[in-house]
Amino acid sequence: MRVRWLGWAGAESPRARARSRAGLCTHLHRDHTDARALSETPAPGSPVYHPHGFGGDEQENLWLLEADAERDGYQLARQPVEPWQTMTVGPFTVSGVPAVDTLGDPQVA
Repeated sequence: MRVRWLGWAGAESPRARARSRAGLCTHLHRDHTDARALSETPAPGSPVYHPHGFGGDEQENLWLLEADAERDGYQLARQPVEPWQTMTVGPFTVSGVPAVDTLGDPQVA
């Protein structure tokens, strides 16, 4: 299996000569959901799984709105995921597992 680091908080496991079947995002900050990379890496129309926004203080909400606008601009096929929700992506079963980052921000890993 080949895994490629994408230069942000993500990795790609491409199939030979094919684009990825989905994007998986741990949380909605721009460094974890690079809209441009997510528009180029998965095949067009492939789902981009991500957790729901969790809110926060004014600065946090501003960052999330800014990142949301960027993702909307690339017209990603976004699908929010609940903790413990399971999805099938090709031959894989993917589960959203609750997590937090070093600042305590909720994530779905």
